[in-house]
Amino acid sequence: MTTLHDPLTVDAVEGYLATRWLGRPCHSFGTVSSTMDVARRLAGGGAPVGTMVVADAQTTGRGRQGRRWSSASGLGLWVSLIFPDDIASGVLAHVLACGVAEGIERCGAEGVAVKWPNDVLVAETNTLDAASKNQPTMWPDAVVRSARKIAGILVERTGSARYSVVGIGVNVWHGMTDFPQDLADTATSVALCTGNPISRARLLAEVLGVMERRIDAVRSGISLVDEWRRRSLVLGRLVCVERGDDRLIGRAAEIQPDGSLVVTVDGDSHVVGSGSVRFLGLTE
Repeated sequence: MTTLHDPLTVDAVEGYLATRWLGRPCHSFGTVSSTMDVARRLAGGGAPVGTMVVADAQTTGRGRQGRRWSSASGLGLWVSLIFPDDIASGVLAHVLACGVAEGIERCGAEGVAVKWPNDVLVAETNTLDAASKNQPTMWPDAVVRSARKIAGILVERTGSARYSVVGIGVNVWHGMTDFPQDLADTATSVALCTGNPISRARLLAEVLGVMERRIDAVRSGISLVDEWRRRSLVLGRLVCVERGDDRLIGRAAEIQPDGSLVVTVDGDSHVVGSGSVRFLGLTE
C-alpha cells in the first residue's frame, strides 16, 4: 500500500499530543533494535514516568512470550513507554488494550475488540449495525465471522524497579502484501480497515490521550472492569488457553477485576492469570 509522507519525528508527534504526562518527553529514532530496549535503558538512567520512545522501524521487535514482532519501516506505530509500577500487570494490560482499541476507533476503524489479555483485533460480525458502530460492542452477544489482529501490547517489569516498560505495536499503513507470509491470513491494519490515509502521529496522540485518562482513573480507584468485559472478544466463547506446554480448553466465562480470565471446563471454574488464547470455531 502506498503511503503519504508520514513522519514520526518529535515535532510531528508533539504537534498532536494533548496529554499531561504520558508520552512526555518523546524520543524519536529512525531504526532501532527494539524500542523496549531503548526505553528500558532510559528508565534505568532515571527517565521519568511517561517517557516515550518511537521508531520508524525495529530490527528485532518482540511481542509477548518472546515472539518476533514484524516492524517494517514507515508502516506502523512501534512505541514503548515508561509507566508507574503501582498498577498490577493484568490491570495495566487491559487498560492499555482498551485504550489502543478506542484510539484506533477514533481514527475511523470499526469493530475493534480485545482478545485477552492484550491483543487488539478487528472483528467482522453479522450484528454490527449503524447504531453500534464506533461504540464498545457486547461482543459475547455478537455473531462474529472472523477477527484479524491490528495491534498488540507487551508489559515488562524488572525486578525491584519501580516502573513498567510497555511496548505497543499498531499496524497502520500495511497493505495485504506487506505482512510476512505467516501473518497474511490473521493480520490487518488501520489503512485496510478504513480505506483512508491516517497520520501515525495523530493516531499515536489519540491512543495516548485515551490511555492517560484511563490510567489516571485506575490510579484514583475507579474500576474499568465493565469496559474490559464489553470490549472482550473471548467472553462466552470456546477457547484454548496455552501456558507453555499446558493447554486448557473451555468456555471463557469472566474477566475478574485483577485482569485474570475465568474459564469453565465441565462445570469447574479455572482462573488464568497469564497465557495465550486461541479461539475454537472462529476464524482468526
